[in-house]
Amino acid sequence: MSNAVSRLSLDALAELFEEPNIVHLERHLLPNYLKQRRWFASKASGIKRLRIAERLIPRDSLFALLLLDVELVGKSAERYFVPISLAPSKKRDKIFRRFPQSLIGDVSFRGEPASLIDAIYDDDFRAFFFSALAHNLSLKGARGRFKFAHRDGAFFESIPASKVLAVEQSNSSIRYGDGLFMKVYRKLETGLNPDAEILSFLTKESAFEQAPKYVGDVRFCEGSSQTALALLQTFTKNKSSAWNLALAQVKSFYDKVSRKPEETIRVSSSFFARLDAPVLPLVKKNAGKFLDHASLLGKRTAELHLALASSNRAAFKPEPFTEENQNRLRAELRAEAKATLKLLQEKLSELPSDAKPYAEAILSNRQSIFARLDALTRSPIVARKIRVHGDYHLGQVLFTGNDFVIIDFEGEPMRPIEERRAKRPAFQDLAGMIRSFHYAVYAALLQDPTRPREALNRLTTFGELWFYETSRAFLKAYLRAAGDASFIPKSLDERERLLESFLLSKAMYELLYELNNRPDWVMIPLRGVTQILSEP
Repeated sequence: MSNAVSRLSLDALAELFEEPNIVHLERHLLPNYLKQRRWFASKASGIKRLRIAERLIPRDSLFALLLLDVELVGKSAERYFVPISLAPSKKRDKIFRRFPQSLIGDVSFRGEPASLIDAIYDDDFRAFFFSALAHNLSLKGARGRFKFAHRDGAFFESIPASKVLAVEQSNSSIRYGDGLFMKVYRKLETGLNPDAEILSFLTKESAFEQAPKYVGDVRFCEGSSQTALALLQTFTKNKSSAWNLALAQVKSFYDKVSRKPEETIRVSSSFFARLDAPVLPLVKKNAGKFLDHASLLGKRTAELHLALASSNRAAFKPEPFTEENQNRLRAELRAEAKATLKLLQEKLSELPSDAKPYAEAILSNRQSIFARLDALTRSPIVARKIRVHGDYHLGQVLFTGNDFVIIDFEGEPMRPIEERRAKRPAFQDLAGMIRSFHYAVYAALLQDPTRPREALNRLTTFGELWFYETSRAFLKAYLRAAGDASFIPKSLDERERLLESFLLSKAMYELLYELNNRPDWVMIPLRGVTQILSEP
């Protein structure tokens, strides 16, 4: 069970941070624990050195709030939030039955067996965290202050039972009672967290109802800088994510059309010119309710953008998308595409056999990729840039059974926090959702091992039709709801250039991700890039 090199013997938690114990903690226990966690962003890099940058042991407790500075081999340092708890054997065994991953290392406490665990899994720590929010505490650490603040005291009349959600993601998630949900951020960045900032804005200053309500947050403050540690929001009761809803609908669509003659209709990623054309009969008859769902999602997306563009406050006030902005965006997208093509070339020999022809075609046609991105600056695009979701896809939307709720406003986690807070063209979010529809088409096939290989290629043709009509329904409803909003380019050419640039950029970003993480899924973005490049 233990990953400790030697067993520490403690009479008080504070002794853990004295030599030689702290040396063992920093050199062995914590690095070993981090490398096993999904939320540790740099598994591919070795940990050169780990240092406890800040700690707070609340009075009369057996847990501590730790901020860890991690120096990486070949990369810049990263900071992580890892609260730890000293769990005597009875408590430890109860926790381990459900969360064996909580173990940091075994120790001896007052002569009895005990363990250091991630405090997120400790009921007492979670109760403390909630109580500190309820009382708006400001607690002094070694270098800074841990500040707990809430908006509405009605949520804090008692401390509800809590539980950790079992699925580990880039953050840790805690449910408090039936009505509250807390995200505990692990990888930290100094600055105003866009998740808390946008959710607070939507709650306090807009009429947008299709997002959770901001309740409170926890920050570490040192001098004039601040770092978000946790966000408390209302919990949205839901039937599934929009992603799971889409997968189920695509699979149902495939079942209905699997025996039909193959359609030879060529679909297009140039959606705007045929936005009002009739829906293809095969899709209209067999897509179930998802075309209606896509329309509703388009409407909700427009309402989100209208809300984010509704303020004169500096952080949210729409701004012109200038020629300088266009040039900077073009340079950014070109740099990202160049990095993706370099990695694709390096990993070409490792790709699945059916993916290699697509990869080779893309590599031989790289100048076409840059030409498409260069079209962004061919002439001015007259539109305002606004605050956007920033990482918009079906997994960031919950389906309640009759509506959608949009969640997770952090933006792309690999981007610096100020870049995630920057105003962007609203079409970035549209491209993210459309690419997510495309992913659903192929994920539904990849996740079904029962279908013979020859059936997959045939069903792909039908899947592209589903993708085309779903995307059109989404865009049509979005534009109808957005009306003459200042963030919508007025001309067809401007709309198509902006959307195509973001679609191509998003597909290239997905390709980079899959090459590094899921080579078996690399065919999805390869097909996406190929389809975009096939447009006249």
